This record gives sequence, C-alpha cells and structure tokens, in this order.
Amino acid sequence: MIGIVLLNYNNYEDTMKCISSIKKHTLLPYKIYLIDNASPDNSYYKLKEKFNNENKIRLILARVNKGYSTGNNLGIKEAIKDEADAILIINPDVILINDAISKMYDAMNLNLNIAVVGPSIKSPSENEAQFARPKLTYFDFLFSKKPLLYIKTLKQKSNRFYNWQESNNDIFVFSGMVSGCCFLINTKVFLECRLLDENIFLYHEEDILAHKLEVLGYKTAIQKNARILHNHHSSISKNGNSFSKFYQWWSALYVLRAYAGVKGIKMILLILANIVTWFLMSLQNKHYRVRLLEFTRDNLNLLKFHPGLKLKAFRIKNS
Repeated sequence: MIGIVLLNYNNYEDTMKCISSIKKHTLLPYKIYLIDNASPDNSYYKLKEKFNNENKIRLILARVNKGYSTGNNLGIKEAIKDEADAILIINPDVILINDAISKMYDAMNLNLNIAVVGPSIKSPSENEAQFARPKLTYFDFLFSKKPLLYIKTLKQKSNRFYNWQESNNDIFVFSGMVSGCCFLINTKVFLECRLLDENIFLYHEEDILAHKLEVLGYKTAIQKNARILHNHHSSISKNGNSFSKFYQWWSALYVLRAYAGVKGIKMILLILANIVTWFLMSLQNKHYRVRLLEFTRDNLNLLKFHPGLKLKAFRIKNS
C-alpha cells in the first residue's frame, strides 16, 4: 500500500482537484492522509464535507500551523502505522497526468539503493520544472546569489543541478534530491531519515533529505515517464512575498549551519548578508519592515547551533 500524504493550507479547491487526479490515475493500492494545517478559511470543514465518508481518505486536523514539515509528519506517522510500503509526499497544487505513482514505485524497486523517486514535472506553461539537485553546500549557495550568479567562470565550478534531461534512459539515478512538490520515498528509509526536520517551517526540506540520504548511502531517481502538472506555490503566494522570502532565506542558512557544517566567519558573513539585504528591502516595503526584528533575531539564533550538530547526531544514530 502507498501512503499518500497531502498537506492543505487555505487551498481546498486545489486539494480536491489533486485528489480527483489521484483517484483517476492511480492503479496501485493507496490511502490518502489528508492534513489540514489549521487553515483559517474553513478548509477543514469543506474537505470533511467532501471526503469524510471515503475509506481511502483519512482527514487529519492540525490544531496549530507549525509549518510544512510538522504538518506532513502528522500524515507520515499515520502511514507508517498503517504499514505503507512507500510514502508519497504531494502538494495540493499538483495534478497527476498519468499513473505516476505506480511508475515511480516500479522505478524504486529496480534497485535497492534507490530510496526516493520523483516524476517529470510540467509547469502550466508546459516547461519542465523537475530538478536533480545535489546536497546544498556553502559554495553552491554563494554562487546562486547576485552578483556572483552572473560570473559564469565561477558558476561553472558549482554543480547545483544535474542535466538529467540529457540522459537517454527513462530513469535517471543520482545523489541528491528531487523537487519536494511530489516524491515517493521508501518507508524504511524515511524512518532511517527520522522523517522531516521540524525545525524548518517552510522551504529547503529537500536539501536536508539530500544530506541525510548521502549519509545513509541511498540514491534518488527521476522517472521520466511519470508525469505531473504543478501550479507552483498557489497556496504560499497568498501569504505575500515577504513571507516566502523570510523562510527561503532563513531555511537555506539553517541547512548550511545544521547539516553542511558551515561555521565561523563564513556563517557570520552569510547571516550579515541576509540581515543587511532584508534591512534595505524594509526601507521600501512595509511588509519587510514589520518582520525586520524577527528576521534579525532568527538569523542571529543560527549561531547558537553547533556546526554539524544535526547531521552529527543523525550519523551517530544511524551508524
């Protein structure tokens, strides 16, 4: 049985469409663990009215929104209790185009070292949106930012993405992680990974999994014939740009601090760059200004993390 974990926040219409596509295309036995992450728009009651009597759907209400990882973990834990063979994490703004879940599951079973499989992702404009990304490092993060982003000779030294579309094989295997909007993971491996890191509220969950999978010696794959459509960030965008930037910037530094072992002057420079950039943006935008003190505090608090603490503890437990 496949445990399908779907986290809803203020997005019940897209969630219903996602579930409809799962029902239409999925041939393998499955159960959907539908979590409403304390939506203030009555999503829970809308979803309850629609799905409460369906055996293949279990609706779970999170009383408090503690973020993406914590919300998904509620469903993941229930899927583990029900002895799901594999767990699919899927965003509500995803639509299955074909029986993508079965195709990903078959790809996972081709090789014992493959722990995670992602599909081909089409954007609404029909562009390919899937990525094959190695773990996040200090160098890769640095040269993803302006103005270093434009220095091509230096950027070439940074291998932030693999060119998976150039592969002639239907299944592309690599070390790293796929997009978090839809991926299938072996349940046993997910337990070894200790689920999702709940210190992250939003963004860069994939980068943490990439670090953990490398420690455990597992590979990730993209199944080109598994196809989905992703209406990117339809729910997150409702919260505004400053909300998204807050967690995009902070979460990246958390990964570098807690998992990549970045420390000392390197970490201090990254934190200062974050804070100074936020301050400059706050001079022109009240939404950034309102969150300036919170952003400054949370960034400075990263210095309290012992470099590599999370990954060190993870290695010890899994050795």
